[in-house]
Amino acid sequence: MRAWLHRILATGAMFVLGGISIDAQEKELKFIAKEVEFKKAEIARIQARLDRISAKLNEFGKSGGNAQAKEVVEVPPSKVIKIPVKESADNQPDEQTEQEKPIEDAPLTSIRRSSFYIMPFIGLQKTNDLRWKAVSGTFQIKEKLGMSTGIMIGYDWGKYFADFQVSYFQNQMDGINIPLGFSGESSGVGFHFSGGGRIHFNDFISGMIGAGVGGIDHDVSFSLAGLSVKERDFLLSLQLFTGLELNPTEQFSTGLRYRWVMIEEMKLFSDHDLHLLEFYFGYNF
Repeated sequence: MRAWLHRILATGAMFVLGGISIDAQEKELKFIAKEVEFKKAEIARIQARLDRISAKLNEFGKSGGNAQAKEVVEVPPSKVIKIPVKESADNQPDEQTEQEKPIEDAPLTSIRRSSFYIMPFIGLQKTNDLRWKAVSGTFQIKEKLGMSTGIMIGYDWGKYFADFQVSYFQNQMDGINIPLGFSGESSGVGFHFSGGGRIHFNDFISGMIGAGVGGIDHDVSFSLAGLSVKERDFLLSLQLFTGLELNPTEQFSTGLRYRWVMIEEMKLFSDHDLHLLEFYFGYNF
């Protein structure tokens, strides 16, 4: 009898639990059905918006307006849709936009940037007013066309410059106002601190003018009818110069200048001038 009661109770429990399980499944199916209906409604709303946008774009294209490159459809943040819109061939703008305009190179400045420079130079030179102060009087000495060479090391601020110049010059003597056998030469090594300014005519050509002060280790010697005369001394020297300069690039410079140099007198020789025409070239760092 007890065994039958236990079986009846167990069977009833199973029916009760089975009923509960069926109710849970029915609730879950109803929830899924509602979720599906919500998604369908959402998709329908998105499709309706897309249809309205497509209709507006077609109407806009027919009316001849300028279409935008891209239009963003307002949808939920998780589903942002971007629809590219091509411009109509009939609606091309007549003028170039700022982005389409070619980028022009910046104009070259007519004032060169500040830079350190090294400029070797070479040229021709002529001596004037060299006289021999002999016991019996003063005699004019004529000299042939000579040569000069050297180097300039300095700094350029564009409109102004300053440098240190080292130069060498040499002349052969041509004669003296005495009817006797004569030969000789003069030479010197000069050291000058110089400075000046520039006038820029355009982006590549400039004029310059400057002055300097320094000294020259001067050596003058000659032989007159077997009589040898020689003197060497370090003398005060002043110089003035002017010329034209060409700058084909920002780094490379070349130019032609005239330089006047005054050399003070010695014990046996008078003060005299040098006239130099020099070509220079070099590099701006």
